[in-house]
Amino acid sequence: MESFLEAVESVENDGCEGPTVALADIQSAMVFLLEKAEEVIPKGLISERAKSYWIAQIKVALKNDNEYLGKSMVTMDDTIEEIEDVEREAWED
Repeated sequence: MESFLEAVESVENDGCEGPTVALADIQSAMVFLLEKAEEVIPKGLISERAKSYWIAQIKVALKNDNEYLGKSMVTMDDTIEEIEDVEREAWED
């Protein structure tokens, strides 16, 4: 993702491709924006506190692949996988 506008356009154009593609694009946009938020926070104690609390919580909720030990009960990755499983089962029936 190179810009916020590209992220939004990608999401707006994926409605016809199904929910998993749209959710994956939304997830990418959210990760992109979170990285941008991290960049604008002044370095030092403020940045460390943000990374330890709200940034960590968002990252853990979005993706299973993160640098933290904890895991969300259900991540956005999990939801995407569940939808893919349901779609796969429907296709096989």
